[in-house]
Amino acid sequence: RDVERSRGLGDVYKRQRTPSRESNYNIGRVRMAGNNIILQKRDIEMLKAVYSYRFLTRDQLMKLFGFNTVSCINTRLRKLCQANYLERSFLPIAIASCQGVYTLGCKGVDVVSNSMIVEKNEVERLRHKNGKLKEFTMLHHIQTNDVRIAFSNCVDTRIVRWDYEPQISIDTKRKLRPDAFFQVLYDDMIYSFFLETDRGTETIKRFVDTKVSRYLSMIKNNIHKQMFGINYFAVLVVVKSKTRLKNLYSAISQKVNGVFWFVEREYLSSESVTKAVFIKLGDRHRRSLFGGDSR
Repeated sequence: RDVERSRGLGDVYKRQRTPSRESNYNIGRVRMAGNNIILQKRDIEMLKAVYSYRFLTRDQLMKLFGFNTVSCINTRLRKLCQANYLERSFLPIAIASCQGVYTLGCKGVDVVSNSMIVEKNEVERLRHKNGKLKEFTMLHHIQTNDVRIAFSNCVDTRIVRWDYEPQISIDTKRKLRPDAFFQVLYDDMIYSFFLETDRGTETIKRFVDTKVSRYLSMIKNNIHKQMFGINYFAVLVVVKSKTRLKNLYSAISQKVNGVFWFVEREYLSSESVTKAVFIKLGDRHRRSLFGGDSR
């Protein structure tokens, strides 16, 4: 039911069920010749998800696939890693918890390529690209995935498009690169969003002088219509704290009204994405993202 397209990953997630909505995984098993593990249908969906999301933590995989216990998912992930279908790494405790981060392993390449009908070279290219990312960039991407999972797992919304880090040319010198562009179907209407996952490492002034000004230029020049085919959109800024939200709100409100929406990470979940937990620029009362202009 949950259909998701990820153009940012080479259009590899074309009109397929997402793992979080897959049912009855235990019907049938696929034996991979020469390996000491029998891949179940859920295993294959997990490999496809890790490829599509690029990086997933154990807790994120639990949310997507509904494992009942931590020990159950740990056992399965360990077997997939030992068989080289997945690879596990750890971010330094100084910037994240000691929880493992999972990426596609060398033997997972063929599985993903065959099951998603993607060129093997493309799967390998992204896999090697993931291995070169710095730790802070990886953590930033994981936090972006938290937002994607929240909308994906919500029973009332359906992601119809998700592009990681689209490159938007504002003019010959300036570019805008949101963390994601995504569209959500809710109540028979499609809503379009640019996502900024704010970790608080960028100064308020820099955020306003670069990102805010470029979003305004994009609107002024109708670049969003030309590049994404949309008339309306919101910029969703996910922040780490109420203090950060207050400071960003105050600074951005001096430049523009509306367009920007804010929410603290602690308030964002699959149960809350349709609730009144968001703050729109120009309105300090919390409200739902949905109900206004669609695409």
